[in-house]
This record gives sequence, C-alpha cells and structure tokens, in this order.
Amino acid sequence: MHRISDLRVGGSARRDFRMFQELCGEEAYPNVIIVTNMWGTVTAEDGNDRERELATKGIFFKPILDQRAKMLRHDHTKHSAHQIIQNLIDKDPVVLQIQRELGEGMDITQTAAYKQLDKEMSELAARHQKELEALEEEMADAERSQDEETRGELQEEVRKVEAELEKAQSQAARLASDYQTELRRIEEILQVKEG
Repeated sequence: MHRISDLRVGGSARRDFRMFQELCGEEAYPNVIIVTNMWGTVTAEDGNDRERELATKGIFFKPILDQRAKMLRHDHTKHSAHQIIQNLIDKDPVVLQIQRELGEGMDITQTAAYKQLDKEMSELAARHQKELEALEEEMADAERSQDEETRGELQEEVRKVEAELEKAQSQAARLASDYQTELRRIEEILQVKEG
C-alpha cells in the first residue's frame, strides 16, 4: 500500500520496497498488487501525476510493474476494495523467493533478502564510521585549541555515533538469530499439529 498523498517517496520506503522485491523474487511479481490510497486528500490532477511518476520511474514501482505487477487505486469505497480483493483471488499461488531459497536448504544469511539487508546495514555502518571520523577530527581540533566546552560536546557526539555504529553492526546478526529462533518455533508448532 502506498499513500498517493505522499509528496515524495523517502529513503526508508525505497529501502523497504527493495527488501520486498528480494523477498518475493521476480517470479512472484505477477501476483503483486500495489495499492494506492488516500485519494480523497489530493486533487485528481496531483494524484494522477504522482501515480504516473510511481509507475514510470525506475526508482519507484516501474521494475515490478514491467514484470506484470499491477497498481490499483483504493478510493475508500467498497467497490475499489472488492476490485482489489478480486484481483488477488484470481491469482495462482506462487512460491516466494525467500521460501524457495530456504526450501533449498540455504541458511538465512545466504538468501537474497539477507544480502540486501546486509548491504544496507554495511552502508549504514560506513556512514556512521565516516561521521565518527569527522567528529574525532573536530575533537582533535578542539583539543589543540584547548576548547574544553567544544571538546566535551564532541565527546558526547562521539559516544552517540559509536553507539549507533555498534547498533548497525550487530543488527543484521540479531535479525538472522531472531529468524532462526522463529523458524524453530514454527517447526515445533507444525510438528505438534501433525502429531
């Protein structure tokens, strides 16, 4: 779902969409429906312009629309909701890329989705590392000029950035661990149901 009222698609929404693509895989794109909503909050002209941009720019939804995904409007009516549901009902089920990869015995860390996540986490860690280096340089300048107040402020910023860097470096590993725990829990539930 995407709010047509959003003036721009932010970095986190694009990142989430890239992850969605890696989870689904190209084979599942014909089963994807991108639903735009919040049509009552924009003029018809603005909404149409935004919809066209989302559908035609490669950084938005064009890559999966080119692979037979659909983009439909939900205009807050029963008719549009029913139309969306009908489009979903008519689809043949497909195995998602993440399901196929895990079914082939891949560890979660070998999947395309994890690799995408790892890439983004590495980029985030690199940005934090660069910010940390800049702060350390500023702190060294403050030390040379004996500016204790600035040095104290910078030390606090360094501590914050170091904490963010550590968080970014450990987050992917924690996600993989959480996934493995959840996978074991689901397998136990399935065994109980089968038994």
